[in-house]
Amino acid sequence: MWPRDSSFTAAAYARTGHVDDALRVLDFLRSVQEPDGSFHARYLPDASGVPDDRGIQSDGNGWALWAAWTVLDEIDAPGARDDARERLAPLVDASTEHVLALLDDDTDLPPPSSDYWEVHPTDLTLGTAAPLLAGLEGAMAFYRDGERWDRAAGAASAAMRLRSAIEDRFGSQGYPRAVSGGAQDAATTFALPPFQPTALSGAEDAWRSSVMSMLRPAGGVAPGAGWRTDGVSWTPQTALFALAGASIGEEEAAESWLDWLGTHRTASGAIPEKVLADGSPAAVAPLTWSSSLVVLTLVELEDRRIEAAAEAAAPAP
Repeated sequence: MWPRDSSFTAAAYARTGHVDDALRVLDFLRSVQEPDGSFHARYLPDASGVPDDRGIQSDGNGWALWAAWTVLDEIDAPGARDDARERLAPLVDASTEHVLALLDDDTDLPPPSSDYWEVHPTDLTLGTAAPLLAGLEGAMAFYRDGERWDRAAGAASAAMRLRSAIEDRFGSQGYPRAVSGGAQDAATTFALPPFQPTALSGAEDAWRSSVMSMLRPAGGVAPGAGWRTDGVSWTPQTALFALAGASIGEEEAAESWLDWLGTHRTASGAIPEKVLADGSPAAVAPLTWSSSLVVLTLVELEDRRIEAAAEAAAPAP
């Protein structure tokens, strides 16, 4: 059980009306959370511990906070919303406190950590910094919703400082994977909606420019331009490009990525983790992260179609 994948699963459940399922996923996250509020890379599904020594990965806190707000925001009934907020509060409080403790007083940035590349960190990556920003933005909204103004102010201040630091240190270089510079990776999507309330400065251009450097022979993308040149496309990163496109109004691009994902499913219809250079599916299937991203993209596209239809039907002023 990966906190990263689980957070996206909870968001997809909530966005499709399955709030109870979403809350159960986040309950599990809280049940395995470390005493200091952090998360390991992954946990055994019976909550008995971790399966290996991959260690702490701080992006899990960002994704958990983003998911918690996404779930709460889908609940309209006041009583049910209050109950869900109370249920999520321990996860949100512990995660927020941990993220706040990570930010350096001088740079306003967190320390390096493994991210979705699952490699030992040598430098801070956008794949760590941007999810933590998404988490702080989610925490701020969560606390405002519950009128916990002191905590909301703390999260808002930290989010503002972290956003400015990311725009300065990463954005000034075109949002590369590492704060020290170099090639871009799929974390350019993390600097865009739906993960951020508004796109970070220059992030849309960075997202567009990153595609060509990451394309692989079968038509999907690698985790990053600096990834090994093995010809393999990865469905989570391809689906991230679809969701980013849908969220910023690039609907044709989003639909094109979805078409590719649909074409490269397994014989049973599942989305695999990888697609080989010859177009055949490989590795884990189904992969929850990819499946959740597809669902979130479809919901975003449907919401945009509904909004467009409503605007078209509205009487002229």
